[in-house]
Amino acid sequence: MATITSKKQFYELWKGLRLGNRIAVFENVKEFLKSGWTGSISIRYREAGSPYKAFHVPAHKVLDKVAEFVKQGANENLFTFNESAPDDCLLIQGEVQYVYETGNGLTLTYNTKKCSMKEAMIDPLTATGLKAKMIMEYYMKPKSYEMIKDLFELYPDDVIEFGVYGRNLGIMSGHNCIIWEIRGY
Repeated sequence: MATITSKKQFYELWKGLRLGNRIAVFENVKEFLKSGWTGSISIRYREAGSPYKAFHVPAHKVLDKVAEFVKQGANENLFTFNESAPDDCLLIQGEVQYVYETGNGLTLTYNTKKCSMKEAMIDPLTATGLKAKMIMEYYMKPKSYEMIKDLFELYPDDVIEFGVYGRNLGIMSGHNCIIWEIRGY
């Protein structure tokens, strides 16, 4: 049984396509341009707490936004880009884990509000055991629910952070669930 012990380890596994379905990710401007991506993009900067971030930027405006940030002092080589999740299609988001000490087993902390994960976890709902399983099965397509179960076989003691949407998305066909993070740290 494995556990993910650091954010660095998580990102290596996540980017290496070893942690289930995820959004499309582009490591730099060149990779983004080469991809031919036409959808909405989120721009992030590789320094914690950076003001250089923008979400839901139309693909044709990404270079302009990066240029704006560079004028403000950003280093063009520190940007990463990813597919923007369709927040208007969000059904449920949260964290799921096995909590053995309580005897409840599966514990789901979640929210169905269409907001950021940070906001959703301020006042979440909680379900355990069979109720948690039923909520997940209700919102997730069968492929997505099976993916979560498979991830728990690999990382039984870790927390899985996810978002479920009203349509397919991500790099794996037929899934409506995106894995945002898996952590044992």
